[in-house]
Amino acid sequence: FKKSIFAKDESDLSVINDEISSLFKVIEYIPFAKVEKVYKKTNNSNDEVALSFLLKSNFFNVNEWLHTKNNPQMQLGPATLKIVKVSNIEVIEPKTSKKTINPAKKRMVNSVVEPKRMENAASDGADETLEVINLANGQVVKKLSLNELQKKSTQLGPIKISLLKRFRSAVVSANKLEENLDPNSNNPALELKIEKNGQNLREILYGRYEQFSLNKDGVFGYKFIYKASSLAANEISNQPVAHQGAAVAGVDSAASEPIEQIQAPDMSSMGSRVIEFKVNPQDPKRVKVSLYKNNEFVQSEILIEGQNFQTPWMGMKVFLGSIQVGAEETSEIVPINAEKRSQLPPSAIKFRTSDGTAQWLAEGEQKQVTSGDKKFVVYFGREFVDLPFDINLQKFTKYDYPGTTTAMSYESIVQIGKTGITKLISMNEPYKQSGFTIYQASYILNPGETPVSVFSVNKDPGRFIKYLGSLILAIGVIVYTFMKSSFYRKIQSGKS
Repeated sequence: FKKSIFAKDESDLSVINDEISSLFKVIEYIPFAKVEKVYKKTNNSNDEVALSFLLKSNFFNVNEWLHTKNNPQMQLGPATLKIVKVSNIEVIEPKTSKKTINPAKKRMVNSVVEPKRMENAASDGADETLEVINLANGQVVKKLSLNELQKKSTQLGPIKISLLKRFRSAVVSANKLEENLDPNSNNPALELKIEKNGQNLREILYGRYEQFSLNKDGVFGYKFIYKASSLAANEISNQPVAHQGAAVAGVDSAASEPIEQIQAPDMSSMGSRVIEFKVNPQDPKRVKVSLYKNNEFVQSEILIEGQNFQTPWMGMKVFLGSIQVGAEETSEIVPINAEKRSQLPPSAIKFRTSDGTAQWLAEGEQKQVTSGDKKFVVYFGREFVDLPFDINLQKFTKYDYPGTTTAMSYESIVQIGKTGITKLISMNEPYKQSGFTIYQASYILNPGETPVSVFSVNKDPGRFIKYLGSLILAIGVIVYTFMKSSFYRKIQSGKS
């Protein structure tokens, strides 16, 4: 049936049910849905504990689950979160590892840095330079003072260089750069705008990672390096920045051998922050939250459901949600509203089998169900269309923003059919074949599994009609303009 933007109940789905009512009935349709992973208590007796939490700051708002067996640890931005089973949550950390926080310093960390003060700090570019290197010969052709660049743009031949923003300590949030409010963090960065003959390119430079660039082939034949005075020599990395272990991927066992492995820089100098939840299955009403930095104990607090805990890092606050003992993972379908200028959420259907059991299926999902004495696999999603050609993935590469696992760009090299011809498909370079346009849409990277490159395919058989209509409209505008001209009136008056 055709996808709709309106919800439907059983009475609206009679066309479908007339065909499949002997097996089961579709009783509800939701146009936009969210699949939420939750843990619910079951009749199975085990001492595994599931805990939900909300991690909130000025940069993110994340609601997740930890499970002592299925999901005991996860990485969220600058923090690692763990759940650990203990026999007694009153366990005190060794005094030798305890780190005392000066009350004045704690107040400073927890306070919000005033935007004006941050702006003044960012405007001080003394002794900092921007080097411009000619890629043809590798020579430094210009050294620009950051102080001067903050005051006005600089012209270098046909190229105009403008400083859009300077960051004292940059952090990637929602795929864009933000200022890190943690006063202990140091990751200087610049955002530039490079113009040449009406063309504009954006460039991000990090003082800590001199080889990083948004434009891997250079900017109009040049490369830029940011020399930050706030960094010591041993804090600067010359390694390329990308996602470690995710540079090579294959979705077909017949794909060719891996081509390259791009290593990520060592981030140990940035420090590690750990939020650890200690739970006792025999006393599930209380949880001990302990904070560690660089393997040293910082502080801890005992919470119950609904309470929160303020960390001294980037204004992060931890809210404790539900605590479930003996719980198992399940999923729930929640109706949501589609947001403007964003990808449409998946739809979902609810169906009832002959024994009266009701189940949800999200778009793209399939389940094995029993109806009577027979078993079926039920799939709900978009119609399958076979492409007239095969695609084999040869190599997948993902490039990250420095210091994070957030993707800056990703691309795939594929082989078309058995011809041996390889093509590059990236976020900005689709591939066209036999009327189909193939776009680099996403990827799947799971630890211990073969990485997968995800494409979206578009076919628009009416494109020629749209182009023809645009051509006719353009010709009409030209003819109309000509008929209104004085030259045309003179021709008409000459004929008369």
